[in-house]
Amino acid sequence: MSMASVKPNVVWFNIDSLRADVFYKLLDSDKLPNFGLIFGKARRAKHAVSVFPTVTMTCQASLATGATPARHLIGGNAWFDRFGKRPFLRDYTDTETSLLVYGYKLFGLPTGLLAKTADEDHAIGNLDLSGATPTLYDALKARVIRTGVVFTAVSRGASDWILPERQDIAHFALCHYHKLP
Repeated sequence: MSMASVKPNVVWFNIDSLRADVFYKLLDSDKLPNFGLIFGKARRAKHAVSVFPTVTMTCQASLATGATPARHLIGGNAWFDRFGKRPFLRDYTDTETSLLVYGYKLFGLPTGLLAKTADEDHAIGNLDLSGATPTLYDALKARVIRTGVVFTAVSRGASDWILPERQDIAHFALCHYHKLP
């Protein structure tokens, strides 16, 4: 088999709020042995910068599209859309909306969840993303390259999207409300 016919395997780890220098320091000190097995010979970013504002939804959208917030239209974790058909406040941090990012919908009280399918049409992170801005996953799909996304709010165009389970969502909510460290 010639080298030209072999497609390389690429794994992109995107850990929310983790600075590269902190990760590399932990990796080099051998405090992350399992990650050391994965990243031992991996390429390292020399210069990593973020977009403004440096919040989850804006950064996730910029990483997935390579575009700035002005182009992909995710302006923050909470933003006011005054240009839509009807002005509205999108706040990804409130409980119901943060569930909708992954296509989950509240059902029952106090903690019941009804999971929707991993259909991109139900996930507001994908819906709020500008339709005119292609994602990395769209570009790879056009080249017939299979992609998978795990627990990331922006998944439009990915071949597979693995959603958080109910216990992951509950754990997130407890951490968000400072009930867990």
